[in-house]
Amino acid sequence: MKHILFKMEHSSVYLSGVKLLNNFNMQIYQGRTLGIICSNVTEEQALLNMFSGNCQIEGNLLFSGCSDTDMPDYKKFHHMFFVVGNHMNLIKNLSIAENICIFSDSNPMIHSTEYRVRTAQLFKDFHIDISVDQQVVDLEPWEQLLVVLIKAYNEHRKVIVLNNITDFITDSEFQIIDSVIRKMVQDEFSFVMIDSLESRIFDSASEILVIKGGTSVACFSSDFIDRRSFYKYMLPQRKQGQESPFIQHNYDDEDGYVDPQPFLSFNHISTNILHDVSFDVFKGELIKILCLDEITLKGFHSLIFGESQVKSGKIIIGGAPHQIRDIVHAMKQGICWCPESPYKNAIVPSMSLRDNMMLPLSRKVNYIWFKSDFSKNIDQFLHIYEKIDSPSAPASRFSPETLQEIAYARFLISAPKVLFVEKPFIETDLQMRETTRKMLNLLTQRGITIILLFSSISSLRLMSGDEIYIQNGRIISEDELYQIFYGS
Repeated sequence: MKHILFKMEHSSVYLSGVKLLNNFNMQIYQGRTLGIICSNVTEEQALLNMFSGNCQIEGNLLFSGCSDTDMPDYKKFHHMFFVVGNHMNLIKNLSIAENICIFSDSNPMIHSTEYRVRTAQLFKDFHIDISVDQQVVDLEPWEQLLVVLIKAYNEHRKVIVLNNITDFITDSEFQIIDSVIRKMVQDEFSFVMIDSLESRIFDSASEILVIKGGTSVACFSSDFIDRRSFYKYMLPQRKQGQESPFIQHNYDDEDGYVDPQPFLSFNHISTNILHDVSFDVFKGELIKILCLDEITLKGFHSLIFGESQVKSGKIIIGGAPHQIRDIVHAMKQGICWCPESPYKNAIVPSMSLRDNMMLPLSRKVNYIWFKSDFSKNIDQFLHIYEKIDSPSAPASRFSPETLQEIAYARFLISAPKVLFVEKPFIETDLQMRETTRKMLNLLTQRGITIILLFSSISSLRLMSGDEIYIQNGRIISEDELYQIFYGS
């Protein structure tokens, strides 16, 4: 008989007085993996705050093994749940062994030799081939995740919550992670996987909990679900004359939760071109940067493509510092670049529309071309949202406006955390500009943070949002901008 570790019945979840989840039901069993799929980012953030003990909850709660009835709920959540997301819960200047053992040891002194021996045995048991003496700052993101899992194992955490881990690991890396998770499940550890509509969550979870409209609507075995029908159900219902993204995020809801902290921060960034550049952008919003010279635009391009390194300052995404080595490394971290005129610079004319849509996912999902469920989902997306019934046709057969939509729609599917868009309105054609406006709005509704890089002040007003002006790599004021264009 399955043992229930945690249970919620007919509960409401509040953050800062705002109701985020209503009539919510959930059960977490010992030695099982619960997959959770949310219909929007507000629901996802509500869960993360709840598991972290930062929410107020009304309703029936059961914490198995907690005999202290006077203990407040937030302490019970801290005691039971170990949340892993953007923050890996690791101390960067300590070694792997020290990170894994330091909080499981009641002795306040650090015993590095003992930690190394203990960690080496754990790595041997889990078939992990990483030196225990390495500093965690030198590890790849997926390797850091491995360390966090072994840390949770060594600290005997009951429930490990994994948030969107497929954002930054490939198929081969996930297989290694999944083997560790399965061994921990065999040892009666429990997992909660919060993720998007990806096949991996169906393959790893024992049950899938579906959250839509701010409430739990169903919980079912992952083995007994027609994924095509489920994807169609989770897609937003399109009203006549209304455009919808792949998954709707209701950022315009006045009663919805808005994270008070910026999602992307450039904190005094200096490279060989940019000088002390600072700005903040919230999740699902965009900022407009007017580059008054080509060298400034090149500064951003060189930074994202790894051609120039950060000399000072920090790039913070989702509360975690990020370093960029090259464009592939940036994409693995969820940072993407959209070139100017993407209909001709980001689309391969000889490839089919389907393959062009799948191309950005190929770095994340190995052998994606041989996985029929991905291609079927892409075909369904193209049919529903682009009215295209011939996804196998080469891109060269379609109009520039259609290809412009496809170029941006690829980011709706791959859903990067941050998207830099180069000269979005360089095309003077009014229909092309309107297509670009529509797709950028869909991307922000998808929850993607966007940085628009302009070279012309005339196109700056085509999108709403905060503005920054940069000349020769330095931010200038609006008065200085006026002086440049109109003189004294």
